[in-house]
Amino acid sequence: MTIDDFEKELGLARNTLYAYIKKGKISPYNKNDWQIDGEYLFTEDELERAKIAFKRPEGYTTREAAKKIGVTSNTINRYINEGKVKAEQHHYRGKEQYFLSEEEVVRIQEEPRKKKVNKSKKTFVNRQLRLYLFQPFQHKQSGERAIITNIGTEKDTEVLLTTENSIEQPYRVVKDHYDMLKPFHEGETILKKGWVRFRFSRPTNISSRVYNIFDAFVQEIGIKNMNMVIKDSKVELSVKPCLLPATDKWYKFKDQLEDSIIQGTFRERHNGFFIDSELDTLHANVHRSVKEKVQKIADSEGKTLDQVVGQIIEDYVEKGE
Repeated sequence: MTIDDFEKELGLARNTLYAYIKKGKISPYNKNDWQIDGEYLFTEDELERAKIAFKRPEGYTTREAAKKIGVTSNTINRYINEGKVKAEQHHYRGKEQYFLSEEEVVRIQEEPRKKKVNKSKKTFVNRQLRLYLFQPFQHKQSGERAIITNIGTEKDTEVLLTTENSIEQPYRVVKDHYDMLKPFHEGETILKKGWVRFRFSRPTNISSRVYNIFDAFVQEIGIKNMNMVIKDSKVELSVKPCLLPATDKWYKFKDQLEDSIIQGTFRERHNGFFIDSELDTLHANVHRSVKEKVQKIADSEGKTLDQVVGQIIEDYVEKGE
């Protein structure tokens, strides 16, 4: 059997088959002297073995499900991570992939879509009062520490200050009794592309180092270059790529930041710590009508045009692997 036969029987791209041969995942019987025959040749037994090894699991990949439902692959992966969607993980085409059943895809299609929220609005900041979530305060007389635990930007809510003794108090009532330990800092806009994301367990102790890390980023790069989302008992912190100085403070936080990073890289350099989104620019020219369609997708997903185009390219590359 030739590699053409393998390609048709397995439904894998030619480049994928060559990669599998190189890695030893499939074995032509003339691998060491294929030049004599002019191509790779396989036995029927090797084809049957490969069919079992590379058998496609039932259901839809996240990319296929996203296309059928009308969302992006990132949205499906987020649903899976949040437990909103049932999916089974299988090793397929050389990597771990999630597969959704037909019933699950239909269920998602039939669910009413929620109105998208403008994700550019920072919900951890109250610019009117110039406060930010977890901002530290200290009682003027007792010296007791407190932090902002509700920023008051949602409807019918107000800013809350929580003390070391876990007592919640309205900020408007007690603000004259507390000193602000760290100021509200906007910072200069960082123009580098992408975000670096960290995920922490939300501490119960307001003196936790995690809160110190949040505050250190505010003072170092400013609110403009940060975002924060609280999900259940987790806090996700997003920061723009930057170079943090080689100070004792950041050396103290180094291990925890390395352990908590979920997107991007954290590298120690001779002059500090560089956190990078690892995003690069790729230019493309398309018809205006195509751009308008992609913009509609971005608007419906609450994302930027760059984010959607990047995901489309990643999906296309993933499909060809």
